[in-house]
Amino acid sequence: MKPWRLLPFRACDPAEAMAVDEALYRLQEGRETAPTLRFFGWTGRTVSVGYFQDVRREVNLDACRAEGVAVVRRPTGGKAVIHDGDLCYSVTGRTDAPPFSRGLTDTYRFIGRCLARGLEGLGLALSMPGEDGDAGDVNRDAFCFTRPARYELLVRGRKICGSAQSRSRGAFLQQGSLLLDFKRDLPDRLLKRAAGRSADAPEDPVTSLRGEGLGDVDVESVASSLRAGFEEVLGVPLVPGPLTGEEEALARELGEEKYGTETWNLEGKGGRWTFES
Repeated sequence: MKPWRLLPFRACDPAEAMAVDEALYRLQEGRETAPTLRFFGWTGRTVSVGYFQDVRREVNLDACRAEGVAVVRRPTGGKAVIHDGDLCYSVTGRTDAPPFSRGLTDTYRFIGRCLARGLEGLGLALSMPGEDGDAGDVNRDAFCFTRPARYELLVRGRKICGSAQSRSRGAFLQQGSLLLDFKRDLPDRLLKRAAGRSADAPEDPVTSLRGEGLGDVDVESVASSLRAGFEEVLGVPLVPGPLTGEEEALARELGEEKYGTETWNLEGKGGRWTFES
């Protein structure tokens, strides 16, 4: 297996954060390039919504405007994520090349194992629904962290990292959010259907690194530990490198024409940037 490319942590505005991921995703098509692992954060508090979500139904846009919270639509599915004290990652690669050639669920599982190994390096004990045959739960809430899906990461039964994926024309993009901190009042204020609890769920279904006693760990250290987890599971190095000129140009175009517009972020209308299956 070839070494992967690593795009080191950088904070981005919402449009750039999503545009870079989509550029990486689109430019995998028809190429024999190694996968890319990217770490990023947000320059301001943001709600990212899933590709198929009805924003006006599930997000309190008035509250977001009043509090200066940006809203951006992801190129991946899943539920809303409030970005405020989290570390985000993305993995882009080909669906016809190892270790991702066995389908969507195997891709989730493999990336989940890499993330778990990295978090174990910080001293956390992780579990991952699906590894023991449990199919996980179905999340009908607006908030991503309400219930775990298959191959998402739990600490003491509480969700600490959520992920979503898109696959098109032989390529895939998986995006995820790892909670370094979590303000429990934010879902109630910013989402219309805030995190609920099932009868058999733990008292609080969400946790964070700070909630697990790791409040003194900075984002760079967490990213470094996650990188080590990927390298250990993969058995190949991750080589830091910049975006190519083609990737930068496409990301700028996507940021201006798609992720910087309400047509996409609120309506989900991507125009010429709609994905093909």
